[in-house]
Amino acid sequence: MPETFSLIDATSETIEFFHEIFEKISEHKPIFIDARDVQRITPDAIIYFILILEEIKEKHERFRIRGNLPKEKNADR
Repeated sequence: MPETFSLIDATSETIEFFHEIFEKISEHKPIFIDARDVQRITPDAIIYFILILEEIKEKHERFRIRGNLPKEKNADR
């Protein structure tokens, strides 16, 4: 995940992150979301991420995504 997880404030980095997820799915590779270094998360990116996760869940029932949380406790502010 990019340090700033935002479609508005870090468009290229966030879109690249989403692209990598779809790429790994198409290659049937496991996904680990490393959010450890995320400093800032905005609602727009979270909403889009939830939609992507819902789509993955519907189309790929057995696909697992794992990850961790940001070290920054106030990343959502």
